[in-house]
Amino acid sequence: MLQVPLLSATILLPFASGLFFPFFPRTKEKYFRWFSIIIGLLTFISFSFLCSSSYNYSLGTLQLQEKFNWIPFLSLDWDVGIDGFSFPLLFLTCFITTLALVGAWPVRRKTRLFYFFLLTLYTAQLGVFSAQNSLLFFFMWEFELVPIYLLVAIFGGKKRLYASNKFILYTAVSSLFILLGILGMAFFGTSSLPDVSGPAFSFHDLAYKQYSFNLELCLYICFLLGFLVKIPSIPLHTWLPDTHGQAPTVVSMLLAGIVLKMGAYALIRINMQIFPIAHLLCSPILALSGCVNLVYASFSCFAQQDLKRKIAFSSISHMGFILIGLAAMNDLGLKGAMFQMVSHGLIGSGLFFLVGSLYDRTQTLLVKDLGGLSVKLPKTFAFFMAFCFASFALPGLSGFVAELMVFFGFSMSSFYPLAIRIYVTLFEAICIILTPIYLISMLRQVFTGPKSIVMQTDETEIKKDFISLSTFDTALASSNNLSLDSFSYTADTGVQARLATARVNIKSAISPQQQVDVKNLLKDKKQTVLTDREFKKNLIDLSPRELFICSALFVPVLLFGCYPKTFTVFYETRVTDFINQVQKVKKESVVSKPIFKNENYENNINFTEYFL
Repeated sequence: MLQVPLLSATILLPFASGLFFPFFPRTKEKYFRWFSIIIGLLTFISFSFLCSSSYNYSLGTLQLQEKFNWIPFLSLDWDVGIDGFSFPLLFLTCFITTLALVGAWPVRRKTRLFYFFLLTLYTAQLGVFSAQNSLLFFFMWEFELVPIYLLVAIFGGKKRLYASNKFILYTAVSSLFILLGILGMAFFGTSSLPDVSGPAFSFHDLAYKQYSFNLELCLYICFLLGFLVKIPSIPLHTWLPDTHGQAPTVVSMLLAGIVLKMGAYALIRINMQIFPIAHLLCSPILALSGCVNLVYASFSCFAQQDLKRKIAFSSISHMGFILIGLAAMNDLGLKGAMFQMVSHGLIGSGLFFLVGSLYDRTQTLLVKDLGGLSVKLPKTFAFFMAFCFASFALPGLSGFVAELMVFFGFSMSSFYPLAIRIYVTLFEAICIILTPIYLISMLRQVFTGPKSIVMQTDETEIKKDFISLSTFDTALASSNNLSLDSFSYTADTGVQARLATARVNIKSAISPQQQVDVKNLLKDKKQTVLTDREFKKNLIDLSPRELFICSALFVPVLLFGCYPKTFTVFYETRVTDFINQVQKVKKESVVSKPIFKNENYENNINFTEYFL
């Protein structure tokens, strides 16, 4: 019986569907929107069906593996599969990207191109999290950069070219380190498998390879530099606030929800799994980097006046918990890091979507220009407050569970001395204190602070201002009704009488040129009044589509916060098996001995038993 490669079909479905866009009528923009949303839903349903019917989360092994020879002379195989590390992030990718496709409905410029890039990005992200071949992983990693760069460069804000070029520069340079690491893994080292004699690119084959200590450390550092840019880790973070500040709303959702998690996932998949000894030695670097992220980014949030940049620095801060969880080297810390990836993905996507919807209504993201919006936008205020509460780890929400697991995971780690654990815990506590301060301050300034310019521009005041201007200008205008008859407003009888008297008195006192000047002046004033009125009409609360997206993102935040077991059950077996191997490596390796006096490094075990 022919077996259908369902996982491969699910991964390739979005990109393959986007190739049909040229056959759609160019003028029918709704076709592109509905088609893309349907494809996103089908991909999500296909992944859900595949995992519910064929994936056994109680096993700690790789499942649903599909392997085909793609480019044999390059040893590039199409090798994909799912395990406990990739499953949560694949679910997160399908969920957030489908909502992003719905959120992109208001896009009116180059709709076909916009949705094609989103579908391409969908496939690339699924490929990164499911790839079991290092070359395929690198191909998908690079493939994902192209649509993000073009989405920002074409559909971004005023400084979109600067932001997109900075993004591609940082990520392209980091990719060079990743490529060097992949080639070093493949061509160096000795394999314990009898049938592997040449270059090895499969993660399975690489797990059986042994490297000299210096080589393993160099390869580990190459990958570490490449992946820390993606997380991002300070000081390699400066591309993220600029990219977020200029990216369209749905692109910011995908950046915060999925793209940042790719770096953390790669650290687990490659650095921790293939180079366990080097990871044991370099884990303090991850802990230090996480502490710097926590504190530096938290303080930076106070200095940001742009809402997107403020949320971007908040994302950098929360990624520090993931780095500390990966450095904890125990079961609880790694589970907390995985939980934080998904939790922050949902919360960050929700915050950026709300910031984008706020910009659509106010046309500004500067905190000083906003204020008192809770009166006009109560639903936006409610969801903004809910996601902010989740971000600063309010009990009962997913952020609290994730940060608590990392907090206790590192503090109880037997790998570090007590002094280091105290210092790291202190930095975590500082971040936990600072986060609600800058988030609540942001809520107060934007929604409950002094009324903004928009809120103070009341329609009645516009009418009074226009009446006053008209009364003044009719001292120079003619009585040909050009000044008032073209406007619809209400004034009391006293003002009407004054205007009528003014027309009679100046009928013969104005030249034709002055009539033209006054007419142009009042025409400009009319345009201003209409613009202000139209602007006020846009200051409406969340639409049903936006309510659906916000609710869909917040429901799992609430569910995972109240009952974490509904989510941790999908990866806890894999994490437990992995940590057991880490503990075994620690006991039987030379980590506790002088490093440079090691003479039996080749006898140290690797993670080969996981694949037996």
